[in-house]
Amino acid sequence: MSALPKQMVPAASQIMPALLVAPQRLSDLQAAFAQSVDLTGQSVNELVLDTSVDLVLIELGQPGANELLEHIVKTAPETKVLAIGDALPAQAVRAMLRLQASDLAAAGAAPGDIVKAAARLMEIAPDGPTRRNLCWVVAGAVGGAGATTLAIELACATASRDPENTVCLVDLNLADGMLASYLEGSPKLDLIGLSDAPERLDPTLLGAYAWEHETGVTLISAPRNPDIHDIAGADLILRLLDTVCAVYSHVIVDMPRTRQAWSKPILSGVDEVLVVSEFTVPSLHAAADMTREVDALRPDETVSRLVLNRMSDSKTEFSVSRASKAIEREIGAVIRSDWKSARAAVNLGMPIQSVKPKSKMVKDVMTLLKLIDPALTETGSKRMRR
Repeated sequence: MSALPKQMVPAASQIMPALLVAPQRLSDLQAAFAQSVDLTGQSVNELVLDTSVDLVLIELGQPGANELLEHIVKTAPETKVLAIGDALPAQAVRAMLRLQASDLAAAGAAPGDIVKAAARLMEIAPDGPTRRNLCWVVAGAVGGAGATTLAIELACATASRDPENTVCLVDLNLADGMLASYLEGSPKLDLIGLSDAPERLDPTLLGAYAWEHETGVTLISAPRNPDIHDIAGADLILRLLDTVCAVYSHVIVDMPRTRQAWSKPILSGVDEVLVVSEFTVPSLHAAADMTREVDALRPDETVSRLVLNRMSDSKTEFSVSRASKAIEREIGAVIRSDWKSARAAVNLGMPIQSVKPKSKMVKDVMTLLKLIDPALTETGSKRMRR
């Protein structure tokens, strides 16, 4: 790879990055950027990033790359990270989803393209060191378990609890997603147009694909297309989610049950995975199997949460504790059924909390929200008391 000619260096080259890249790429990038810091050979445990550094540029696959990503996540998640690579390992995806702002450049990107990607990343406004963007996945263990409804209610509950946060619903049921229909929204995401050049997707372009519901929740969804999985590859979907997580403080993903090429990196990288089950024996067994599959992908001691949805008040059904014992899996939350309110909400394109605020389902969703994000519910409670 030849060095970038001096006359071709864009003004954005005044950005000062810290570089952990292959030796053959290092000299080109040092020429492309007016100033840079070489991290090659530095001990990650002793690394303290210079405050003058604008972002960290990491080439995936280089010695110490994964360790450096994890170090940034733990010590300075507000640091902007530009990764270089085509196939993202699950560990890298997991780390990048926990950063406030990150982006990905193709492995074959020229120095000028990398400089432009760095400039785009620098345009993302910092939100302060205390903000940590969160991403939750909601996935049904069986069809019809109510995962889409739960994702909507969870997103709207989050937005109502703290209006200063930005909340985004992402429909990854690409072939037959229903989020836009449930909310009477516009599926504006052009996955076909982006499929040839996923690197074009940045926070600015993402805004053109976003549709905002009157509750304040933003929806990112594409028109239903049964052939879309043959068109939209893992690089595009992972970049989409990474870009969304860089822009919004809370991201709720409506995830398909069937595994795709991008499923494992997402399930291993998000903050919470909610596996939704009905209170039937077949659904419970499917949910138990699914939680175990997901847990095998999760880092450290974080596990998925099994949520019983559409729980009946009927005394003829066996108990939750008995069900938990039968499937040898703890049930993390119970959402009681409110069919009439749910049907009315869908027909109006609204969340249940807007149609019937005192619904028992709304109350249970708020309890679930308190379990997965206590800080948010505490903040909301204080705001409401004022």
